[in-house]
Amino acid sequence: MAWDVRVVKLGQADVPVPEILFMTGFADWAVLTFWMTVATDGDKVAIVNTGPPDDLSEINAYWEMAFGPGYGERTQIVREEHERPLVALRSLGIEPEDVDHVIVTPLMAYSAANLSLFPNAIYTISRKGWISRLAPEYGWVKVRGGDRPPLARYRSPLDIYIPPEQFQYLIYEAYDRLNLIDEGELEPGLSVWWAGVHHRGSLSVQIESDAGTVLTSDAYFYYENVENDHYLGVGESFAEAMTCYKRTREVADHIIPIHDPKVLDRYPTGRIE
Repeated sequence: MAWDVRVVKLGQADVPVPEILFMTGFADWAVLTFWMTVATDGDKVAIVNTGPPDDLSEINAYWEMAFGPGYGERTQIVREEHERPLVALRSLGIEPEDVDHVIVTPLMAYSAANLSLFPNAIYTISRKGWISRLAPEYGWVKVRGGDRPPLARYRSPLDIYIPPEQFQYLIYEAYDRLNLIDEGELEPGLSVWWAGVHHRGSLSVQIESDAGTVLTSDAYFYYENVENDHYLGVGESFAEAMTCYKRTREVADHIIPIHDPKVLDRYPTGRIE
């Protein structure tokens, strides 16, 4: 099956370059674009990620705390009205009821904050990622905190990974549509495989299109990661990165790094062609 693949923007943020390209650009900043990948095949619709929360204040407060003084004030997600997920999808003629598959990579608030907008979708999430969020192998990790607001006294609360109302929605309303897998075909020409690298819940989404094989993942933020074997600055495993990047280069005709604004340099219309 040949899918039509497009990207729509769901916001952006400035981050220090070392977050993207390990051990480089310590005085420099880069833009993270939050892409939603949209694949259609006839009346079938699949999307990758649902964008940041409707209210950005909590996630921005956490990012400000996590990056620390001198950096946190600038690392704020910003979004135009046309970059809200339903507005962006409707610009493509897609209503929320039309979406058959929502693939989440990774399981974080900036990608999984709008799951409940899609009442007919099957939700595909990494099984490894799901387990690591609910039963973390190394327990809760405390980072910067002290005498700050409760959000800043971060103990890896689940609501940073997935907002509480979205977690409740998956467990209580959409449990029969929750697909926890690390590799498999969702539809002919649409599959996922576990990538790791960034988080335990990072998947690679493989889409067969008229233009060839398209891969998108958060295992690489920028083209430089996967094309030059430049390790991701916020990676959890160098070995996983080298394995993922090699497989991606071998398989893909087209790559959509999940945060690279240069996607539009290569595909100015937003369609992968």
